[in-house]
Amino acid sequence: LRTGELLDGVPVIRRRKIPSSYGDRWMQQSQDELLNIAKNRLFTGEILRVFIYLNGILDFDNWLYTTSSQIASDLQMHRQNVWRSLNFLINQDVVLVGRRSSKSSILTYRLNPYFGWKGKIVHLNQEIRRIKKAAKDAKSETESKKTSG
Repeated sequence: LRTGELLDGVPVIRRRKIPSSYGDRWMQQSQDELLNIAKNRLFTGEILRVFIYLNGILDFDNWLYTTSSQIASDLQMHRQNVWRSLNFLINQDVVLVGRRSSKSSILTYRLNPYFGWKGKIVHLNQEIRRIKKAAKDAKSETESKKTSG
């Protein structure tokens, strides 16, 4: 320093963050899960359209902020067919049902992080650990019911 004062610590050089060409319109996809979907004959036209749409509107940490009416309008589909597609994706564990919103009784939805992720990697790793723990807890609860019943 020019004035001669001493500073404690170590100088750190940080690279300038390079902005993404996609802005914040990006996500990571699991190629293995995409192949599994492609090979599954039950994933047909409207279901695939809804799946692709949900990936297109995915928000950070995999939250999906939309309604079936909005999806139906944007995809020019009947709302009943959107619901059928969403229920299929939920039953296939592609879409996870989240908590109820604190301001209403509306359920929230998230894309299963095994299929894709939008957000920080550290949050992805935390979410994967949470899902594995929940699955393990559910399995042990089921086993304890079988042995006690």
